[in-house]
Amino acid sequence: MFRNAHALLASVGAAALLTVACPAQPTDDATGEGEGEGEGEGEGEGEGVYAFQSRFIAGESSVSYTGQAGRHLLLQELKARIGRTDDTVIDGKTAADLKARFTFLYDFKADSGGTAEEPITVTAFGTALTQTQIGEVGVVSLRDKMRDRDLDDATAIIGWGADDLAASAVAEDIIERLTLTMIARQTAIPQAPDGTPITQTFLSASGVDHQQLLENYLLGAVAFSQGCDDYLDDSTVGKGILSDNAVQVEGKPFTELEHAWDEAFGYFGAARAFATHSVADNVGGFVDADGNGSADWLSEVNYGHARTAAQRDESSATSTRFGYDAVTALVEGRRVITAAAGPLSTAQLDTLRSLRGTIEQNWERALAATAIRSINDIVVELGAEPAAYSFVNHTTLWSELKGVLLSLQFNPRSPMLVDGAARLRQAHELVGGDAPVIARAGFADAVVDFTALRTLLQVTYRFDERDVAAW
Repeated sequence: MFRNAHALLASVGAAALLTVACPAQPTDDATGEGEGEGEGEGEGEGEGVYAFQSRFIAGESSVSYTGQAGRHLLLQELKARIGRTDDTVIDGKTAADLKARFTFLYDFKADSGGTAEEPITVTAFGTALTQTQIGEVGVVSLRDKMRDRDLDDATAIIGWGADDLAASAVAEDIIERLTLTMIARQTAIPQAPDGTPITQTFLSASGVDHQQLLENYLLGAVAFSQGCDDYLDDSTVGKGILSDNAVQVEGKPFTELEHAWDEAFGYFGAARAFATHSVADNVGGFVDADGNGSADWLSEVNYGHARTAAQRDESSATSTRFGYDAVTALVEGRRVITAAAGPLSTAQLDTLRSLRGTIEQNWERALAATAIRSINDIVVELGAEPAAYSFVNHTTLWSELKGVLLSLQFNPRSPMLVDGAARLRQAHELVGGDAPVIARAGFADAVVDFTALRTLLQVTYRFDERDVAAW
């Protein structure tokens, strides 16, 4: 057990804490119409909707983020494929077979058999997608958008193994551990500490739910990383919010800056009309804006951290607005870019930087709030009587928590990274390394550590204690 959390918490400076403006949010009675690709878009139409006309091609939308939507889709397909890999599928397979089964979607490319015609198998919370093939969204790779492969940043990931692996190597290590966990079942079905068989093929005897861990890590290492460290960044001339806004991208209806901002929106994962929907509708994940009975993955579905933000807002005690504030700032930033109709003035760029701060703060606070929600549920599970304790619930929650904590380092402006990332390192020590404590004798000490971790997150992100209790 780590016992120096209070000393570290005392060192958290006020300058590192996040503050967020909170404009009014739609009530549960609010309604709004989402926009499809290239339909009904233009300045002044659909207030709050992410919809903008091209200033180069009359009547055409300038909004485009198919690559980002495609990666979110691949991640959901990968999660589903892991879940469908039961013992009948594992039987007779080699570790290489299983690794290829998952890598196919993690690094979806032609040279590994990936084609535009690959069928979509997932739904939008039970509703069939408008798109039926991956190519209708985007043939893309999750692996290629890891920061070591896309941004030439091979900085080692804090909190995994010996802290010596780059971002893509961590994902591949998790996939490797997943395949070995599954292959081991060919010899013997693993058991939980109480001796009952573990039926989830992706759950190891050491208590790691690799499906949850991989999903949450990839959301951070791809979506959060690309959003904050690439498309909203301003450290490189000609990239992110310093991209050109004067010249039309050849053959496209947008400028480089318009597209960069769209890509950040796409990685957040919100439906076009998110800011006009009620919190309950955003948690539901899909509003059939065009009434055709199917879910348009490119405009009508909330996925990734956008839906996570809505979930935390719904369960908060003080009506937090993580999702609404982030999306409203994204819409307003795009409006500034479009209205400029050319290079941004110093004042307009300053406005974008301010809006970028609102987006990143709310995005990251939604992640930190999710970590607190997981901690609260874990503490309840660890305090349960043996007959009521669930090994599966405990380990699933822990794996989600671990993936979220790994994600926090992908925002270069994160308060978890100040002072040599001391708070982030502390968080990973408190969570217990690469696997949870699963022996009942260690539960009491684990609760102490989880309580300290919850306090660390509450202080760092300035959460109201009522929300911390409610999540």
